[in-house]
Amino acid sequence: ITIHPRRHPTAIKIEPERQTVSQNTEAELKCLVNNQVPDVKVEWSKYGETSLGPRAQVYGNTLKINRPQVSDRGVYVCRITTPSGVRESSAIVEVSPREAPIIEVYPKNLQPVILGGSADLQCRVTAGYPTPEVHWARQDGRPFASNVVQLPGGLLRLINITLNDGGSYQCTASNEVAMTSAVVQMEVQAPPVIVIRPNSGIVRVRQGDRVRLECTAQGHPQPHVSWSRHHGGYPDYTSISAAQSIQLSAVHEIQSMSLNDEGSYTCQASNAAGTVEERVQVRIEDEDNNVEYPPCRGDQPCPQPDGSNRPYLPPNTGSGVQIPDDSLRIPIGGRVEMRCQLLGPQPAYLDWRRVNGQKLPP
Repeated sequence: ITIHPRRHPTAIKIEPERQTVSQNTEAELKCLVNNQVPDVKVEWSKYGETSLGPRAQVYGNTLKINRPQVSDRGVYVCRITTPSGVRESSAIVEVSPREAPIIEVYPKNLQPVILGGSADLQCRVTAGYPTPEVHWARQDGRPFASNVVQLPGGLLRLINITLNDGGSYQCTASNEVAMTSAVVQMEVQAPPVIVIRPNSGIVRVRQGDRVRLECTAQGHPQPHVSWSRHHGGYPDYTSISAAQSIQLSAVHEIQSMSLNDEGSYTCQASNAAGTVEERVQVRIEDEDNNVEYPPCRGDQPCPQPDGSNRPYLPPNTGSGVQIPDDSLRIPIGGRVEMRCQLLGPQPAYLDWRRVNGQKLPP
């Protein structure tokens, strides 16, 4: 009599039977046999797929998935073949999405903004799981002023922009996986503001006096400042400009004032934000102009200090009528003064009329 030991049927299982791993980590399955069976052949497959996928690797009875993605989740089958037959077991692998944030900032190339204007910066999340949190901050660490507001959806809104609002702004998006950031540069520009010394619209001097016209301007970026003179139909000329440490300035000096120096002088300041002009008129004050006369009209004789109505004629040489400035440019609502000079000893009455026939302004 020969006694053979009783053998249990071959059984297999996969450990773990179910697992959930995070995206981009690692998953591992082991196919275990309940007894020692010689000549065992182990095969792995994915249910419903023709292959295990590019990230799966088999080491004997172990299946590893490196840096699993969502597409790697599913049912994995272990199949063993022995002399006594074929056995199968399956396990479920779940992949929890985990993705680093990817962001874009709009506008990508921010145009310069004007002082007092407004601007919106948008930080858009294009990828990331779990959903990233978005936060704006100044790169220099300064807190936002009251005119800067963070709105939902990664929107940063600036209103009534000041020069202090210029600089680098950083958008940061973060989740459990990683943190990423992007930087945008904001340039604030301010149109020039001109200051002229002396600040009177009409500078009255005496013949032979030294005259100094100084024009300074502030703005961002720093403006270029220059003087020019309108010379009765002749081209303008530009004087020498001089730079100072804080602001730019231009100085025009007349060493000895003469009739040829009378006229309108224009200060122009320009930068990337715009161009502005201010004008000053330089006139020689005649000795006779120091006498106060009652107001008179151009179409009637002016009363004289002695009470007579005979016309007053200033002493002049030559003959004819001359307008020192035959072309003037003033801002809307501004003030202008035009002078008509009579040359010659003959008596005359002066009258102003508009060339187009319209009435003179009141």
